[in-house]
Amino acid sequence: MVRARHKHQKSPGTARGGVVYGIMLGLLVLISLSGVGAVWVHRNRAVMRSRAAAVHQVLEHDRRLGVPRDQVLGVQASLDRVLQARLLVIPKFWLGPLAGVPARVARVSAQAQRLVGAAQRNERREALFWGRRLMRVEGRFSSVSAAQLRALAAGNPSIGRLTLEARTWRKQATRWQAAVRRLAHVGGGLVGLEPYDVVTSEAKLSRRLAARGPYWQGAATASLVLGQTRRYLRLSPLVQLKEHAVMMDRLERAESQLRPPTQAELEAVLAGVSGGLVHNQPKDVASALAMLKTRMASAEPNWAGYREAEAAIQGAEGYLDSPLLSQISQHGAVLAAIKAAFEELRAPASAAAAPGNPWRASVVSYLKTRQSVISIAVFNAKTRSVTTLNSQTSYVTASIVKATIMATLLWQSQNTGHPLTATDKALMTTMIEDSDNASATSLWYAAGAAPGIASFLRTAGLSHTIPGANGYWGLTETTVLDQVRLVKLLSYPNSLLTPASQAYADYLMEHIVSWEDWGVSTGPLGRATVMLKNGWLPISGGWEINSIGHVSGDGRNYVIALLSRNNPTEAYGIQTLDTVSALIWKAL
Repeated sequence: MVRARHKHQKSPGTARGGVVYGIMLGLLVLISLSGVGAVWVHRNRAVMRSRAAAVHQVLEHDRRLGVPRDQVLGVQASLDRVLQARLLVIPKFWLGPLAGVPARVARVSAQAQRLVGAAQRNERREALFWGRRLMRVEGRFSSVSAAQLRALAAGNPSIGRLTLEARTWRKQATRWQAAVRRLAHVGGGLVGLEPYDVVTSEAKLSRRLAARGPYWQGAATASLVLGQTRRYLRLSPLVQLKEHAVMMDRLERAESQLRPPTQAELEAVLAGVSGGLVHNQPKDVASALAMLKTRMASAEPNWAGYREAEAAIQGAEGYLDSPLLSQISQHGAVLAAIKAAFEELRAPASAAAAPGNPWRASVVSYLKTRQSVISIAVFNAKTRSVTTLNSQTSYVTASIVKATIMATLLWQSQNTGHPLTATDKALMTTMIEDSDNASATSLWYAAGAAPGIASFLRTAGLSHTIPGANGYWGLTETTVLDQVRLVKLLSYPNSLLTPASQAYADYLMEHIVSWEDWGVSTGPLGRATVMLKNGWLPISGGWEINSIGHVSGDGRNYVIALLSRNNPTEAYGIQTLDTVSALIWKAL
């Protein structure tokens, strides 16, 4: 019994603590029951509720500005703990300063007011991190610019915008890196950002096509696939990954379908470009050679052009003994050389060429043998003169209008101050270098279609060029003089196009695909630089075959436009323009 009483007996300290709390509780009750105490408690309650409401307003404002919800709730919980704290059964905020509540509420309020700045700093840091990461992983395809990031760092964007930018860029970077890894996996590695298997297959097909020539079976398909592959390799890894299997299938099929032509096929091609075969030789070359030999029989060594004629005869005889593929590829140049030699071979007393137009006599004489209707304009930069033939006739442009579309877009870019986008540049490259019609259609509408093109034409003074209606850009009408003015704008200093725009245009027009290397480029030797754009279109009455460009080097500097119609075949029209271009090159 003694032990039991000892176990339940309270210590002196505990008893004294109970007495103290009892006294405080009693005092609080007395204060609350007294009139003065009631007023004091009521005032403390009102002041604390007002300050709590102010903190709630700040937190609501923080939430609307985009402060993360967990941070707002954390400060709200701190405020709730202050307001719910009790001394025994009495809320401490009744006691005001006596319980230190105002100071605690003030600290919570300061914490709430700091939320926006802290959140903005955190979100800005996150957005800049992912923006820089995205620029690094996307490289030249980056959808984020350094200027954007500088503006983000220096400006005062909202927290919501910063959060959205960070989330978007993080998602893009993650998606891009995943695509690059996947592309490397399916492509057997990467060369830059390009799949290794596509790059090597494209190079292999290109080498094989160059070695075999354009008349092999499947050569046209192979050339088309090579153009598609070059466009594919300019795309982003995301698109390359999506189209990888299709591209590899095209390359493999093009490779497997490339076979040598038969003898009969080569003879048919040669007959097509030469107007038939005589004793298995091209009819036009054999006929022109016979005419030159007949004239040489009565010529003397002191005649003008005698040595050139001898060289032309020797070259033509070697040409006729060469393989069919060589005869096909060299046909235009050999025929032009024979005809030029025939025209230049004359006695010492023969009249000189017409003053101011050194090429007219030889060209007019040649055109008498052709059924093509042709107009010519040449601007000679050395003499600052323009010489023409049949310059008033209008023609349908076909694809040479693509040079006008390019010039319009460059002019519009200069006027607006907005550089060409990566998409615009990719389309412009395929439009000019590959003569891609789909790219031309896209850029025609990007330039404002016919009204946008017409605005440039008016400014440039191309008053005889009429844009094609209803989106038919290839049916634009023009004259040789207008085309010479256009190419001069792209080639020589002027107030309309800047040197940078001219350099960009010249580069594209100097790097056309090999199968478009005819017309203006025929005649100039390897020491000369040629920028050109060709066009061809079958219409009623025959083919429209056109060629425009700028030739410089080897003592020449001229802009030339050759427009023709009534050509019975595409090859016939190209042959006409090739010969005329070679004659003009020689005359200048």
